[in-house]
Amino acid sequence: MMNDDVRQLNKRVEELEELNRLAQILSSTTGVTKTLEAIIQCSLTLCQSERGAIVLFESGDVNEGHTIIRNSAPAIDPIDHRINVIVGGYVLRSQQAFVAEDIITTAGYINPPERLRNLGAAMAVPLTSDGNVIGMINHVNSRDGRKFSPDEVRAAQIVASMASQFILRAKVHESLQKNVEELKESLAK
Repeated sequence: MMNDDVRQLNKRVEELEELNRLAQILSSTTGVTKTLEAIIQCSLTLCQSERGAIVLFESGDVNEGHTIIRNSAPAIDPIDHRINVIVGGYVLRSQQAFVAEDIITTAGYINPPERLRNLGAAMAVPLTSDGNVIGMINHVNSRDGRKFSPDEVRAAQIVASMASQFILRAKVHESLQKNVEELKESLAK
């Protein structure tokens, strides 16, 4: 009993250390791409996931979703766009986390393409702004790989909350930069 408590406590400390590293990056002047890479890497680490992707939904439409960053081990194929669309549809409709022990079965594939046959457990958490889903962080492991635990879903939700704030700030910054450029152009005329 004591060993389980110590193991659980050690796991929580490691989780807090990883979240602290991410918080430091989010508050630094690191560029957007490097920060997005750090977000997905933190989420993969905390969730013990083999593949991950951050997908943003334009105008609340999963079909207009754009994968802005993806990460996987070099020898592992990244998450297929079709899987992101299927999972994204669920996340948009339900506005909550998606968890499946077998993404291929859950997605309803009877004879999946070869590239999808090695996919197994999946988990996605929504990125939100003012109660609206603006995207998701999607995780997928290989067939016969690890399943995602409730603790890993919780950790992914924490990362998603932090990521949502960063993405919103980046969009505001981008919009302001565009307005400044337009103003400079109009003054130059």
